[in-house]
Amino acid sequence: MERRTFTNTNVFVVGNCVVRYTGIELRAYDDELVWLEVLSLAKSFPLGEWIQFSRYQICAAIGWSTSKFYYQKIHECLLRLKATAVSIENKRLGKGKAIAFIEDYEWEDATGSRLPKCRIKIHKNMSALFGGHHFTELEWNAYTKLSPIARRVYDYVASHRTPHALRLDTVRNMCGSESVNSDGKWKQQVNLALDELKRFRLIKVGEIRIGLVNIQR
Repeated sequence: MERRTFTNTNVFVVGNCVVRYTGIELRAYDDELVWLEVLSLAKSFPLGEWIQFSRYQICAAIGWSTSKFYYQKIHECLLRLKATAVSIENKRLGKGKAIAFIEDYEWEDATGSRLPKCRIKIHKNMSALFGGHHFTELEWNAYTKLSPIARRVYDYVASHRTPHALRLDTVRNMCGSESVNSDGKWKQQVNLALDELKRFRLIKVGEIRIGLVNIQR
């Protein structure tokens, strides 16, 4: 399915704070995995310095085959992450700032080398959002194997000590899903996602009762 393009689209609103996104649609099954692995690699480098790695490293970490196809896939993910603008606006103060996920991206496909080299810089403000303990620590090995719907549900579960029951429509909005029009089909897909999380022992209980998704960690 072709990726959509967003222009200053609301992705999060709370009180006077609005977060908007401009760029090509980012997806859970590739862009998110690459971004989270880049953040993991960034921990070994000083804030604001170039982060150096090979596409082989990314493939090995997220469970992709180390082939030219996946090297190109990582390259395309990094280009999409570079070509973004995440704006954070305080409406009460009338102030805002827009930054990209990746500030700079350089690569080198040396002739005869099986390890295409990459280096990126992450804006210090973006690092502040995702660095240290400001984002949820995930069970990474299991997380990379989850389907996109299961990953979105686990994002919610992992960030709440006691997850509240969620309406099925709320889960649909969390997943940004527009491909399933039937409520019955969507319920079936959420049930499959809950089964995945139980199979990987990421949750103890996951069930749908009276239109609500009930989860226990």
